Amino acid sequence: MPGWLYQRLGDRLFSALVVGLALGVVLAALAIVWVLYQGGREALHTFGFLGFLTGSRWDAVRGEFGAWPPLLGTLVTSAAALFLAFFPALSAALFVVEFAPRALKGAVAYLIDLLAALPSVVYGLWGIFVLVPLVRERVELPLFTWAAAHAPGLLPFLGPPTGIGMLSAILVLALMIVPYASALARDALALVPQSQREAMYALGATRWEVIRRVVIPYARAGIFSGGVLALARALGETMAVTM
Repeated sequence: MPGWLYQRLGDRLFSALVVGLALGVVLAALAIVWVLYQGGREALHTFGFLGFLTGSRWDAVRGEFGAWPPLLGTLVTSAAALFLAFFPALSAALFVVEFAPRALKGAVAYLIDLLAALPSVVYGLWGIFVLVPLVRERVELPLFTWAAAHAPGLLPFLGPPTGIGMLSAILVLALMIVPYASALARDALALVPQSQREAMYALGATRWEVIRRVVIPYARAGIFSGGVLALARALGETMAVTM
């Protein structure tokens, strides 16, 4: 077989393989949508799509299905966790790229990536045995005691100081998504050309001015992608919050 014909055949086989794998991903996504539709078809036909999303009551015994409370709780906890995690993640990325000594960069980056590899159940157990008692003793119990003495009308809204609630869930989620946002932000910051930094230093800029006016604007797309990935992780996380 001639060499050019062999090369052309290899290119066609590789193209067919790539296209087949891409179609497999699309078909898998469509299969997931189909399975979800089949499982929730009865509720969707009974209440409608908007009625299912905006319904506030979920009672399987009575056949009432409203997804608004868990949907709202997921959105609130994920958004709050992203708000708390974004700035620590960006700070960690800036430290690794801009401030850490060469001998320390690899170790810090490895530790951050290691946090991303921890299973959700580990974060959940840490939340149960460490974070929940801390929130109960340091936040909820003092607030409950103050409200009982000075603002009794707030007690029905506070609930019992158990430590299990929205605050603990937000803190656990924030800790979980920091490595994801930090890893992508670190990669984006590392791609900023050194010539851009040197040009700013040549103009007499300080390190903070270089970071604020050159590094962060240049890596804005990668930082935003890290935030989106972290938000997706927070939206899809159930194990740690459930525990």
